[in-house]
Amino acid sequence: MKQNSHGWVLVWGLLALFAVGCGGGGGGGDGAVTLPATNTTIAGQVTVPSVTATGIVSSIAETNDAALLEKLATGGTCTVNGQSYAFSLATATRYYQVTDVPPAGSYDVRLKYQNLELRTTFAGGSSFNYSKNINIDSTVKAWIIEKYAFTPAQMSSWEIDQTYVDGLAQKFQTWLQTPTIDFTKFQSDWAGELASLTANVPVGSLTSDLTPAVDLTGKWKGTNCIFYNLNLYGERAYKVTADVTMDLKQNGRSVTGVMDIYPRSQERLPGIDLGVPEPEHHSSIDGTISSTRFSFTVGKGEKWEFQCLSRSMRGKVSNLDLNYFLGVESEEGAFLLIME
Repeated sequence: MKQNSHGWVLVWGLLALFAVGCGGGGGGGDGAVTLPATNTTIAGQVTVPSVTATGIVSSIAETNDAALLEKLATGGTCTVNGQSYAFSLATATRYYQVTDVPPAGSYDVRLKYQNLELRTTFAGGSSFNYSKNINIDSTVKAWIIEKYAFTPAQMSSWEIDQTYVDGLAQKFQTWLQTPTIDFTKFQSDWAGELASLTANVPVGSLTSDLTPAVDLTGKWKGTNCIFYNLNLYGERAYKVTADVTMDLKQNGRSVTGVMDIYPRSQERLPGIDLGVPEPEHHSSIDGTISSTRFSFTVGKGEKWEFQCLSRSMRGKVSNLDLNYFLGVESEEGAFLLIME
């Protein structure tokens, strides 16, 4: 439509066990492994932490330090499921990409520079394009998934309680910014945290079951749905009445498809400047369903959220663009869609 979190993770505990030769970021190196080309691509944004602990990387005082990003892009390494891959990393946007990855039941992606390693682990599916950010949170979750030996099915249907993720991530951030901590102590502390977690927190307390309660596959339609577009000040400029259609395909918790929005009428709100009428919208959907909650984002500007029954869903849209307010917004429950 008109159309964060912690910094990255270093994987310290047990790092030595996972040192694997790999092609350098952004183009491969002498150690890159040649693999059959496929359509599978993994991409997203990398967040680099500040690091002042000893023996991990050179002292980095700022989050997303440009020098460290450049070193990762040109001298970093990458593995996916233990295989070495070339990868690209655009330092200006922090956008990484790994291509030609064979389809798998799950993926463990690791980016590493010196002793700083971050990762993300997730279940595979029918998609050949995965959008996965890499940061401290994603790395903590990846290690929890490995320590508890989640299966791909469990990765898809279980959600790790964010309280545990936040607690570990906060410790990592503190350790990273403690100059008196060296790499050996980092490894020891990390291994101790994982051991304490598994000894004291059973998997039933660690996770919530997000198995979808409904199947959204099919065509959906809503009529006379009301939402608002915004002007450059974030004020509601036009009240839009529109028809909405979705053509969805569900695979596990993943929901993909297309959404079309056709305005029927538009009312300029009184006393508002700099607003323009809302055009038709045709957007791709790449979302998830957790129990009965279906959500997805459109570009960087909007978040859509629905509560679903077997043949109906009701929800809202929220603007996410706080710079130019290019998204739209609605009241709670403004969109009622029925399966055709």
